[in-house]
Amino acid sequence: MDSIESQTSSGLSVNRREFLEGLSIGAIATTGLANAGALTSGNEVHAAENQPPSNADAIATSTARILVGAPVLQCPAADGMSVVWQVSGNATGWVEYGTTKELGQVVRPGGYGLNSMDSPVLSARLEGLPTAATIYYRVAAAPIDFQNAYKVVRGETEYSEIYEFRLPDPDAKSFRWCVINDTHEVDQTLSATLGKVEERQAELMVWNGDIFNDVRSEKQLVNQTLQPAGRAYATTRPVMFVSGNHDVRGVLARRLEECMLSRPDNSPLGRCFSLRCGPVALIGLDTGEDKPDSHPVYAGLAQFEPYREAQGAWLAKVLTQPEIASAPYLVVHCHIPLFGNRRKDAVEGQLEFARFCEQGQKFWLPHLEKAKAQLVISGHTHKHRFMPAESGQVMAQLIGGSPNLPLATVILGEATSERLQVTALQMDGQTLGTWTFPPRNPA
Repeated sequence: MDSIESQTSSGLSVNRREFLEGLSIGAIATTGLANAGALTSGNEVHAAENQPPSNADAIATSTARILVGAPVLQCPAADGMSVVWQVSGNATGWVEYGTTKELGQVVRPGGYGLNSMDSPVLSARLEGLPTAATIYYRVAAAPIDFQNAYKVVRGETEYSEIYEFRLPDPDAKSFRWCVINDTHEVDQTLSATLGKVEERQAELMVWNGDIFNDVRSEKQLVNQTLQPAGRAYATTRPVMFVSGNHDVRGVLARRLEECMLSRPDNSPLGRCFSLRCGPVALIGLDTGEDKPDSHPVYAGLAQFEPYREAQGAWLAKVLTQPEIASAPYLVVHCHIPLFGNRRKDAVEGQLEFARFCEQGQKFWLPHLEKAKAQLVISGHTHKHRFMPAESGQVMAQLIGGSPNLPLATVILGEATSERLQVTALQMDGQTLGTWTFPPRNPA
């Protein structure tokens, strides 16, 4: 919501590099946050080669820690999981994993014959994991001092502790997940809501948009996604990110995917997701900004309107996939609500953007109605509200609360073969409501 005051940046120079494509099977690295190096001619390379060694070898014996914080699990699948971890400088890294604490397998992210070397974030994709298994893993990093093409100094490897996670099981009898939204970089709210997610023993968390006010710096980008409020929060429970309108603002908004990974099977709509977890199918959609693309505040940089339309085509296909179509429950997550009241001063025929996503209604609702979706969980308004499916509204809508700590919410979903129960918990201690849904495809 625009009630949160945006902060601006000044004097910030940003270097970006393209996504790695054609990565080796079993290893996927996200775009790095490395500093760009200067290109030299062949003669200059040889001149550097003949220079006497520098004293930069100290990196090999440095006592500075290269691993920062704890790893973050993202993008779960029935047979895969992504792992993201932070490093304090230029480093290479990998993930060791297995079905026991002895681990035994390694995935080294990279591509085109090179292992990854990035800063301050590394990531890898674990694929081909046994269905419904418990997986043990740890991340590793080794600092790299790339002095020139003929002198690369590698420091000592550092390892995280061993963690474990369970893959989502489409055949599980029950599933429990939590949703938070509109945390807007408020540490007290983040700490309280993440603590409540832990307390409720959720198997997965959906972070339903407006993680940021706007994305202004690399430090902010990394800290808010990988160690919010200084917490390790997704070492054993994966997080699925749904971007909000504030998350696509700011000079570094185009680098979100470096920490908020795209699902590998959804490109170029990687911020959308579909996932079967026991009796429930979870869908994530990206509502984008809350103003028309033509609004002058975007300076001609926005193209969310065709992006929403493309998501509709993607959604039509996803909802017919057997694992999604056969789920007893279908729950949608998107930041801006799909239902709401038009503004009193709205021009006739003009699309509504700020209060609800009218374009989402146009391109998404026909497919969701056909699939008998039961619930959409949203945020954005900073005010809890439940709207039952009635008066032409094809499914119920539950809106989460505010970044203001007492009014912040955690939404808990619990699905069994008999019922889906959803509860909104407010951080002031109130239970705002519990709603129950029968299966959409009764036996």
